[in-house]
Amino acid sequence: NTLLMSGLRKQEMENLEWQDINFTGGTLSVRGRKTFKPKDWEEREIEIPRELLEMLFAARKERGLVFPTKSGKKYTHVWDDCKDIAKKAGAGPEKYHPHRFRATYCTKLLQSGIDLKTVQKLMGHKTIESTMRYLAKAESKKVKAKVDAVQWKKQAPSSVKTGAHSLPLETKLVWSEE
Repeated sequence: NTLLMSGLRKQEMENLEWQDINFTGGTLSVRGRKTFKPKDWEEREIEIPRELLEMLFAARKERGLVFPTKSGKKYTHVWDDCKDIAKKAGAGPEKYHPHRFRATYCTKLLQSGIDLKTVQKLMGHKTIESTMRYLAKAESKKVKAKVDAVQWKKQAPSSVKTGAHSLPLETKLVWSEE
């Protein structure tokens, strides 16, 4: 859920600490530490949905890693977990890795109408072009829905008047009134 609802990169999630989550403001911070630096040092604040915030709040601790091993060390098996989930769901595990959740997060934001600059910021992309790679996927469903919504079988007139004459129409073409 955290990967899907926050768009974090695998290493960002592995290094997420409780102090990075602002339960009052509904955000989490991606920031560098001695043992971790975000990609291209792109530190950022991410607004997270209430549903994720509530899940994290229920599991909160005073300090330390949000997703530690039993001994409190950094948990680094997210990739394996994704493959196991895919296998249990009957999907090909070779296609499922943590970055798929990030791609889905980005696509869903764009499909929801959030502007490119905001999505770029949330994703931590250095360039708008990185974010735009997801735009085609996001727009394809919208375009498909718009095409499906067109009334293709509008009733065509049975004849067309041209001055004093009326010409019968033998075709089933739709005549535009423009």
